[in-house]
Amino acid sequence: MRDADVWDIWDRPRRVKTFYISVREHQDFYVDTAALRTTLSWLNADVEAAWDTLGDDFWPSRFDANRDNLATFLRYPHEQALTPRLVDPGQLFAPSTLLAPAT
Repeated sequence: MRDADVWDIWDRPRRVKTFYISVREHQDFYVDTAALRTTLSWLNADVEAAWDTLGDDFWPSRFDANRDNLATFLRYPHEQALTPRLVDPGQLFAPSTLLAPAT
């Protein structure tokens, strides 16, 4: 094992936390309508329509919010005999990346 692999294990929680902070900041990006940040004048209306239909977090990035979807995607190939066993979604990720950090 390389030294970089060992340090990568300790660095994962920091990277996961940074990802969630970035997601939250980009969601806030669409809320601020004082000055349009894109040249797509209809973007704010489309985002608001998506929020009305799908909720505030319409592309959830947390593992717990996506567990059911991942389980479905993993079940399909197993039902079609393409995989030898049914994989649990929790097995796809390192344990240190499964919980959303408190930010």
